[in-house]
Amino acid sequence: GFGDYGRDGFNLMAVVDLQKASSLNASRRKFIQALDIPGRLPDLLSSATFPGNILLDENLSGSEQRDLLIAEGFKANGKTVISSYTINPAAATGCNPPATLYLPAGIGGVDGCTFDYMRDIELYPDARKSSLF
Repeated sequence: GFGDYGRDGFNLMAVVDLQKASSLNASRRKFIQALDIPGRLPDLLSSATFPGNILLDENLSGSEQRDLLIAEGFKANGKTVISSYTINPAAATGCNPPATLYLPAGIGGVDGCTFDYMRDIELYPDARKSSLF
């Protein structure tokens, strides 16, 4: 600033603040890569996969949806015996790695796929701020 209020009768001061931060994805964090979340905590991932899982209605009497698929020769995970109510035809070929994985212990189960969303999480976005006071 400049000016002395006692001497000049005025004082001017200004502050300019410019900030820039680049985005940070979880996949760029070394400790997250080292955690091996798909291997250690597969049940904490997501069943919202690509290609999508098919959720059969297990509340139907006699589980008609699953029985019909088995009768028609539908294969889930390369086998005609469908053992769960979440199925994905891509499970037989490993789903769609690296984001969508075949993890039998995962939320997609033995006949479905599991989405590793930790690869895509943005911990904080690109940010640009400026202010003048």
